[in-house]
Amino acid sequence: DLPSIIRLDCGFTSRVEACCGGPCCRTWCVAPTMPPKESSTLLGGSEKEEKEEGALEDGGVVNIWQLNRIGYILQYFAVGLIYGGLPATQYGLFIAYLNTPAYISNAAAALATFPWSLKIVFAILTDCFPIMGYRRIPWMAGGWSVAAIFLIALACLDMPDPYYCFGTDGYYNTSEVCNEEASESMGFSLAMLMFMVALGYVTADVAADALTVTYARREPKAVRGRTQTTAYAIRQVGIITAQLLVGFGMNGKEYNGTFDNGMSFNLICGLLAL
Repeated sequence: DLPSIIRLDCGFTSRVEACCGGPCCRTWCVAPTMPPKESSTLLGGSEKEEKEEGALEDGGVVNIWQLNRIGYILQYFAVGLIYGGLPATQYGLFIAYLNTPAYISNAAAALATFPWSLKIVFAILTDCFPIMGYRRIPWMAGGWSVAAIFLIALACLDMPDPYYCFGTDGYYNTSEVCNEEASESMGFSLAMLMFMVALGYVTADVAADALTVTYARREPKAVRGRTQTTAYAIRQVGIITAQLLVGFGMNGKEYNGTFDNGMSFNLICGLLAL
């Protein structure tokens, strides 16, 4: 009879026994055809060492400060700029300059932040509907393109004259109306344009958050969360920067401020579009 070959896995070698219908007559060990799986030496340690460090995925810690990843940091700064800057303009624009009814100013404030309630929807879209094989970059680029287009539209918008007339002291004379149509002619249009801006940059922010999760999974347990903390800290810096810009820039008397001269709402939107 032809001998039957029985292969038994024994770690780094394979024991092969040739049997002739009875007791084994010959036994030897040979090297395996494929070496055991090892982690890449580029990661600076073995697979066992990586598991001990607590990294959930291979690849090593991502250096987000490298030049080829600087867009990741700048994106969070840009999110902070718009998130902190655009809502900060609403009091001076809707209440002081246009004197819009309360329901319009409240609707504008709600619409400017409403897309944040849709983050779960955008997250599903970015995960389940990749564009040209990419799940993050196209959504980021598309979101920022939408935000930039509508910010430019706000910057180029022909604003009407203020609702109230200016007094001799340079402040509004609330007893004299110069442009009664201002309170209702622009409020809804401005609110919808701000909504579209928010829709764009929130889409980009969701894709960036998903990328942050990917980066965090490659961090060892001892430093896990550092990337996310850095990203959100940069976003907070953007918020503070935008609020300072609006607070000092739009502090002209036409927006119920105290400065004789200041930036217009159109100029603020143009700067945010950059």
